[in-house]
This record gives sequence, structure tokens and C-alpha cells, in this order.
Amino acid sequence: MKKITLKVSILRAFLFIIVVVGLFTAVLGFNVVNKHIIQGAQKQVYNDLKAARLILNGEIDNIKMFIDIINEPEDLEKLKKEIGLDYLYYVPAEGSDDGRFVLTKIIEKGLSVSGIRIIGPKELKDMGEDKYQKAKIDILETPKAIPTNRKVLDSAMAIEAVRPFYNSEGKINGVLYGGKLINREYVLVDKIRDMVFDDKFYRSNPVGTVTIFQDDVRINTNVPDKKGARAIGTRVSKLVYEKVVERGESWIDRAFVVTDWYLTAYEPIRDIHGDIVGILYVGILEKPFREISRNIFLAFAIIFFMGGVLAFLISVKLAGAITKPMANLIEGIEKISSGELGYRVNSKTPICEIDKLAVDFNSMAINLDKGYKDLNDSNKKLFELNNSYLDLVGFVSHELKGILSSTILNAYGVRDGFLGFVNFKQQRALDSIARNLDYFESTVHNFLSLSRIEKGEMCFNRETLKLREELIDVSVDTFLKQINEKELTVSLDVDSVLTVEGDRSYLMIVFNNLLGNAVKYTEKGGKIIFSAKDNNESEVYVNVYNDGVPITEEQKKCLFKKFSRLDTPITKKEKGTGMGLFISQKIVESYGGKISVIAEEKGNNFEFSLKKGINNANAIR
Repeated sequence: MKKITLKVSILRAFLFIIVVVGLFTAVLGFNVVNKHIIQGAQKQVYNDLKAARLILNGEIDNIKMFIDIINEPEDLEKLKKEIGLDYLYYVPAEGSDDGRFVLTKIIEKGLSVSGIRIIGPKELKDMGEDKYQKAKIDILETPKAIPTNRKVLDSAMAIEAVRPFYNSEGKINGVLYGGKLINREYVLVDKIRDMVFDDKFYRSNPVGTVTIFQDDVRINTNVPDKKGARAIGTRVSKLVYEKVVERGESWIDRAFVVTDWYLTAYEPIRDIHGDIVGILYVGILEKPFREISRNIFLAFAIIFFMGGVLAFLISVKLAGAITKPMANLIEGIEKISSGELGYRVNSKTPICEIDKLAVDFNSMAINLDKGYKDLNDSNKKLFELNNSYLDLVGFVSHELKGILSSTILNAYGVRDGFLGFVNFKQQRALDSIARNLDYFESTVHNFLSLSRIEKGEMCFNRETLKLREELIDVSVDTFLKQINEKELTVSLDVDSVLTVEGDRSYLMIVFNNLLGNAVKYTEKGGKIIFSAKDNNESEVYVNVYNDGVPITEEQKKCLFKKFSRLDTPITKKEKGTGMGLFISQKIVESYGGKISVIAEEKGNNFEFSLKKGINNANAIR
């Protein structure tokens, strides 16, 4: 895992907070814009649709009012022009059964009716060719509309009112009806637009638009097409048609209208019978509101950016205020770890916690400096005492070595009868003396070696030695008497030509210690095996096996420690100083080797490595 600095970590944390706050602000801004601007505008469009419906109904009511104030159905052509109608007819009661007009109910019930009616092509032509041509609309191909084979719309939608006239007997003499054609009656939709949307424009396009559909065809609109003309003959989309015309529901949502996106509202137009015959639409361009949204988002972005930059600068300042004192502390730690215990850090920082840390650090440094000086003084004293001890050990060992050599020689001479006849009891006593002197000599030799090791005065006379002949065989001969007494079997699985490099006297200490321990701790009648193997080009691995009690993992931990002996029933019977394996390990390691013990199922195997002799490779080949 790649490590980073504290300053980078702090800056990352601040940047993370800035990004999270920025995202939260963006989401909040989006919700605010969407809820209070887009959704608010959409609700306003729905209210505008209600206003448009009221205006359309007002036009119908005006026609009804004019029809109602006519006292006599005379000079209809003049009345039609004065009122501003496209048609005005009086139909006698007996002539109303031709099926063209919705008059039967009126005549039967005596009701006045006003509303929307679809006028067929025959009736239009009867009104005049000009009316028919005005009403006839070419149906244009429109994307997303319901597929159709129709090419021309030759019927018309009209707003009209119908009023019955009564005779003196209270019976209906006839019916007066009149109305306006909606097809291409641009004054109507422009009037609704101007009243609802205040005739506002956005980049040369009207912000608000109004359309009246007959079925799904625009018959009256101020929605512009691609050329800027009124999009007469275009059709409503399939989605809107299915919801408004087929299901009779209102559509309140954004929609793509001819050339652009609008916030729209559609509702059904029903005729006098209550059947859906068209759609009333109002809509406002979405672009102005999207532009407002973009401007708000841009403002949010600028605020966020400036706030982010300010927060980043503050974070850099704060990170520096934290990391600079920390860097000084780290430098102080490095100085002290390198030995400059007199180094002190500045404890005056802008942050109280770091001030306290710096004060505590300086206090710790003072204590360390004092402790180091005390420890150094103690070490000097201990070093002097240890040298005195080692000098004493070396001196005593050296003096005893000479005395012991003479004593052992004389003891063996007396025991072996060189100075006269020795009876059996005397010989047994002399054997005991000789064994104790041998042990004493071994102990003195170990102390002498220990003194040299501790003082670093081990001087090696490197030479090439035959492993079996000059080391192992000599060691076996040294312990031959003890081997025979315990009836031990010693096997040598060592190539006679295998050589090692080292100091003869020190290597003999290693072999004698390992073999001596093997003889001591192997039960009577047991076996000891010497083996050696040439594993690579530079080292020889030597193994000394004995079938004594296997050493446990816990015992291994103290096996090679100075003055350490295993606490077992067998070791309690045998004498020892606990220095043999420690000295052997130091000698082997001084040659660059390693020594270890492996507990076998029924014994222990001591393995160590030695440098190969210079003639070894040729000898093996």
C-alpha cells in the first residue's frame, strides 16, 4: 500500500468534504430549480389552460348572448355581419328533420344550447365556397403522431348557439342558430395567447402558444413551424392523443411541439352531445426556464468554485499549521534517533495540542539525554568490571591450565603404574581423580575460550583440515574410554577425502563439546552417528546424532545460552558448566556458519555448517 504524507491526507479529506458539499449543493440546486421554477411554470401552464378554457367559453357565451337578444329572425345577413358570425340561420320547426342540425332535442324540449359542433363538408359547402376553403386543411406528416392515410380535413369545428322561437300558443315555430368557424380563425387563438401570456417573445418566438385541435389536427394555432408560419395541419403526438382524446384525461407535462420543447397542458374539447371532438392546448417555451436553470446552476457553480477555492486555501493553511510542527517533531525524532539527544523542537505553535506534544517531546528528550548519560556511565563501569572479570577468568584459567596439565600427567603416570605398582583399590581411586581432573581441565579450557570470546580475542589460524581423520577421529579417540565404558556404538558416515577450512584447536572444541554431550546423554548401549554432506560449492554440513531423550521445543530456546543446562533426570546426574554449546555456537558463527538441533523420534541431531576446504572440490571429483 502506497503511503502518503499527513498534509496530503488532510488536503484529501478537505477536498472530499468540498466535493460532497458541492454534490449536495448541486442536488439541492437541481431540486430547487426543478420544483420552484420548472414545476412552478408547469403549474402555471395548467392555470393558463383554465384561463384559455374560460376565454373560449366566453366566446361561446357571447354568441349565445347575441342570439338570445334577437327578437325576430329577420334580415339575418345584416345581423350576421353586425354580430360577426360566420353563419346565422333560421329553421322552421317543420323543416328541422333533415338530420343536418342538432335541433330535434331543442324543438322537443324547448331548450337553448351553445357549445362546440363539428360541421360536415356538405353543410360547409352550403354556407359558401369561401367557408369551405377556409375550413379545409391539408394534413401534414408529423413525427410521433398516430399513423394515418388521411390527407385532407374537410370538416370544421364551430362555436355556436341555438335558440328556439315560440308562437302565441307557446309552441316552437322554429330555431335560430349561428356561430363561428374555428378553423384558421387566428384572431381567437391570438386573443387567448395575448390575454394569458401578455404577448411575450423569446428570441423572436412567442413564449406562449395556443392551439385548437379537431381530433388530432391543428386547425387553429399560433405555434410556429420550421419556417416561422403557423403550424396548421400538423398533428398531436400519439402519447397525448391516447391520453386526452381516447381516455378523456388532461395532459400536464413537457412535450415536443412541432419544432421545440414546451411546458404544455392539453384537455379534451367536447361537443354539444358531450363527445370528445378535439383538444385545447396551451404551452410555454421551455428554453427560457432552462436558461434560468442554467444561470442558477452557473451561479451555484461559481459560488461552489469560489467557496471550494477558499476552502482549499484554508485547508492548505490549516494543513501547513498542523504538518509544519509535525515535520519539526519528526525531524526531532530523527535527530534523537541518530544520537543528537540535545536537540529540541519549537514548542510555540498555533495549535494547543501540538504545543503540548512539543513540550512533552522536549521533556522526553531531556529525560532520554539524562538516561543515556547515566546508562553510558553505567555501561562504562560495567565494561570495566566485565573486563576485570574476563581478565581474572583468563588469568586464572591460564594459570590453572598449566598446573592442571602437570597434575593430570602425574595422576595418569601413577594410575598406569609408571611410578610403581598400584593395587586395585588405589587404581579405582586414581581413575576417579583422573576423571575429575579431565572435567576440571575441560572446564578451565571452556572458561579460557569464554574469556577470549567475550573479549573478542579469538584469533583463527585458518588451514585446510581433513574432516574425518584430523577432527572426528581425534575427538572419538579423546572420548574412547567413556564410549567403551557405556558400550556405545559410534558410526562414521563421512567421506575420508572431505576437507574443511578452520582453526584446528577451535574446531576440536566444537567436535569435543558435541561428542562429549552425546556420550554423556546417550543411554548405555546407545549409538552415536557422525555424518557429513557436501550440499553446495562452499559449505559442508556436519551432523552429530545421539539417541538420547529428544529435546523439546521449549528446551531448545535455552539450549545455546551461556551457563544454561537442561533440567532433566539425566543432566542432573552429569556434571557440566552450560558453556559448551554456547562456545561451540560462537565458534561456528565466527566461520559464517550456523548450528542447530533437530529432535528426532528417538534422539537428537546436531547440525552445523563449515567452510569447505580449498582442495575439497578436486578431492570429491
